[in-house]
Amino acid sequence: MSKYVLLNLMFFLLCLSAQSQELMVKEKDGLYGFFKKKTMVVDFQFDSVEQQYDGFYSVRKAGKWGLISPDGRESIPCKYDLLYSMFSPFYKASFNGMMGLLDTAGVVILDFLYDEIDHVDQDTQALVKYQGKWCWYKNGAYIYDDDFIFHTPDTGALFPGCQQGIGSYEDLTNCANEKMLQYI
Repeated sequence: MSKYVLLNLMFFLLCLSAQSQELMVKEKDGLYGFFKKKTMVVDFQFDSVEQQYDGFYSVRKAGKWGLISPDGRESIPCKYDLLYSMFSPFYKASFNGMMGLLDTAGVVILDFLYDEIDHVDQDTQALVKYQGKWCWYKNGAYIYDDDFIFHTPDTGALFPGCQQGIGSYEDLTNCANEKMLQYI
């Protein structure tokens, strides 16, 4: 009996050590590459690297973003102007000025039709700005409503005391900042 327990324990430890081989990022002459232990798995070709969740890395090459998987594959090619992790496994991406949603394998979940994507839930229902107007995208339909709560508003909160409608938003922001400093 103890022989089988010992054999199972050895098998478990072997599997655990194989899974613990994380990617290592190394830099050479301003470019980044990926290694497992001392073996190069992706050569030095990336301008920038940002670690994401679950062992993924956002990488930039020639100004375009992609994604490297934990096993060292380029799971999303470097062709996007923006690549931002919304939550695992979804990434918001910008392509030719339009926003879309990808999974970690590079499969398009929401086509690149949107001016902005603010929120996506587990069922891939999304709060999107489509043709200049905010709406919910649910099951292939667009639902328009004026009572949205945004994660990233178009304009930020401003200190009170400035008259809106006079000048640009930048002028209004400068006035609000001055009023806040006076108050402090």
